[in-house]
Amino acid sequence: MKRPLRDPLQLSEAEQRELEWLAKHASARVARRARIILARGSGYPFKEIARRFRIHPNTVRNCVLNFCERGIPGLMHAATGTARPLLFDEDTKSQIIRIAQSSPRSLGLARGRWSLRLLRSYLLEQGLIYEISVEGLRQLLRGSELPPQYWRRARHLRLRLTPAVERVLQVWRRNPQPGRRLLAQVLLAAHEGRSDEEIAAALGVALNHVRTWIRSFRRRGLDILQARVTRAALFLERQMRRQRRS
Repeated sequence: MKRPLRDPLQLSEAEQRELEWLAKHASARVARRARIILARGSGYPFKEIARRFRIHPNTVRNCVLNFCERGIPGLMHAATGTARPLLFDEDTKSQIIRIAQSSPRSLGLARGRWSLRLLRSYLLEQGLIYEISVEGLRQLLRGSELPPQYWRRARHLRLRLTPAVERVLQVWRRNPQPGRRLLAQVLLAAHEGRSDEEIAAALGVALNHVRTWIRSFRRRGLDILQARVTRAALFLERQMRRQRRS
């Protein structure tokens, strides 16, 4: 039986359980639709759901209409409109940033440091937001000062070197050619777990150069010691020596 769209959405226990399972385990698109229906079943109006999910109200309305007409199968097979992203309001953004600047333990969590995935899970559980991707959260926090004692050290530049490659780089670190020596220092420091910012500060190299060299090493291996990246490192090493002399 078709349910009226304007009436409060009444979910049976079976539908509630199925929607909760889909919200956690289904594909991103189906999980988003399931959360929309759960929010509507909790009594939230269309505009509030749209704001929380950062989508257009028409997308919410189409999703609920589809569910009212076809039930849960309608969420998994029929189109519900193209989501048009909307920005979080300033109040919600400020709340998220304040949480990110707090200790997880002070909020009742067993962890001492945040990760983006942990923060996302906490925000969803608290109902502050209904949906946000890890990348979306990263973009939202960009430019905010996050206390390092409350955040896990970034590992996106960490390298795992084989013993053979590590021995080669140890030799290159003592190489008389400054370009190769500098590259080896960067790669070995990344292998030791030091962050990109720490490497750049310790060696006096621009942050973008550190990231470029490590990405190049991941793609090409030790071939970068013979490539133009080496020449760029040589140029930088000469500049550094001139600055030290002056």
